[in-house]
Amino acid sequence: MRQLITPNQTSVLSRLLVYVRQSGLLGKINLFWTTTLILILSGCQHTPAATLDLPEAQSLWKSDKSSQPNLSSQAETLASARGIWFSQENGWIIEIQEQAILRYQITPEVCYLSPNTGPTFMSSLEYRYVRVLSDDRIKLEYLPGDGQAYFERLAALPERCLHRVDRSSHGVWKAFASFFEHHYAFFKERGVDWQDLRDSLTKELESTRGESLNEKDAAEFDAVFDSMKKVIAQLNDSHTKLFATIEGKTEKVQYGQGDTLSMIRSRLGEAQWLGGLIEQTLNETLQSGAKHLGQQRIIYGKVNLEHLLGEKSNESIGYIQIFTMGGFTDTAEPGSESWAKAEVDYLNITLQKAIASFKDASAVIIDLSNNRGGYDVIARQIAAHFTDSEFAAYRVAYRSPSRIERVYRVEPFKDEKNTQHRFTGPLYLLTSDVTVSGGELATLTLKNLPQVTHFGSTTRGSFSTPLAKPLPNDWYLELSNELFLSMNSELFEGRGIPADVPFEVFNAEDPILSHRLAIQKIVQWHRAKTHSSDER
Repeated sequence: MRQLITPNQTSVLSRLLVYVRQSGLLGKINLFWTTTLILILSGCQHTPAATLDLPEAQSLWKSDKSSQPNLSSQAETLASARGIWFSQENGWIIEIQEQAILRYQITPEVCYLSPNTGPTFMSSLEYRYVRVLSDDRIKLEYLPGDGQAYFERLAALPERCLHRVDRSSHGVWKAFASFFEHHYAFFKERGVDWQDLRDSLTKELESTRGESLNEKDAAEFDAVFDSMKKVIAQLNDSHTKLFATIEGKTEKVQYGQGDTLSMIRSRLGEAQWLGGLIEQTLNETLQSGAKHLGQQRIIYGKVNLEHLLGEKSNESIGYIQIFTMGGFTDTAEPGSESWAKAEVDYLNITLQKAIASFKDASAVIIDLSNNRGGYDVIARQIAAHFTDSEFAAYRVAYRSPSRIERVYRVEPFKDEKNTQHRFTGPLYLLTSDVTVSGGELATLTLKNLPQVTHFGSTTRGSFSTPLAKPLPNDWYLELSNELFLSMNSELFEGRGIPADVPFEVFNAEDPILSHRLAIQKIVQWHRAKTHSSDER
């Protein structure tokens, strides 16, 4: 939305004038309101993970509003957090003023003020909480314990950040290349020689560019856009994407969706496929009485062994499918602390009900074969219902000189009444190349449990939280900059987590029926293992 500068906003006028100079606007500035966190089935992405050993988080804003704008005369930030702060890992300078938080994108080559808005929810996530670590160091969080970035205090904004930004095609390419140079973490894993690719594309652009740096030269922007597409295509990383608008037309560039989704979208259509899978699961794979809840994101019940095996059986096997790591409730404001609590509470209650209904089960299947990611806390919390002891789940680090590294742990679920239900018997995990992001974090976490056997296809291999990088014009970039590692220091980015018992989950001939056959294979494997143990 657009709004005139009013007298009660003069305390932030000095920095806003920087944006006026950089953007070329004269009488107005753009004020960008944050969008709400919405997890949807097609295209969820995980928010960053939590740190466990820091001071208590405080609300960064003194007033609790439904959404915090980039500038507001009705909200104030905490005095202890005000100042100019630099995050080397994310390439951000954040200036926390009395009534505004301004964000600059900075590398050794570029620095400019950027809006806190964009076409994805990662572009519009807003820091609401702060942990003051020292006079010169803070940690900002989107939610308490999740979505973090560390910042060091600066005495002043670097002089070059006050200069007018180069919004020409040359300046936009320079920023794009600089962001990849300093923040993209997986050239090696993705098989890309970045130096060679960057130099060759830059040389091509320079050979075709005219003498003027016209900020509206569509032909030159077309050439830059084509070069950017080549970079993103070679990386084949679903967490690295570009939104570009040329002459009023916006195009999204994203690759790395995996074989299954690419096949489904070109043939059957995703909506028809998902509908068919859900109907088959509820009416054939599971016994009557299976539950489909959490805004249609969770299914649980008992496997219909008679239908799958063609014979009667007194055995019982539980089944839980989770499509996204969150988005289960609509009773609280998305992105708020109460929303985060409601999401985790809903998952805990649902899993407790499911496990209680599995009291006679000899095994439980956790199906993440169609999980599109989501909230990291949800991804870790699943395992809390299947363990009696605390354990380390995974590590997160940056490829940077400071290399901040964190270890995330899982504690067994406990409720206030001490009536919790846990299942610690055989646990069978099913994944496919659709399993991505938060679904892969859940996989990484669950595989630490000794009773887990992993079935199906290798996961997608896109773990890193997307780093928002608005470009100097109205284009928008996200890229991968975090390393998610197993506790054995294995990095699965780009290659995915392989199954212990590999087989295809969604085949091209019948991508619906093949899912039911995958569940059947797990059941048969379990029965064979049980029979072998009985004989011994």
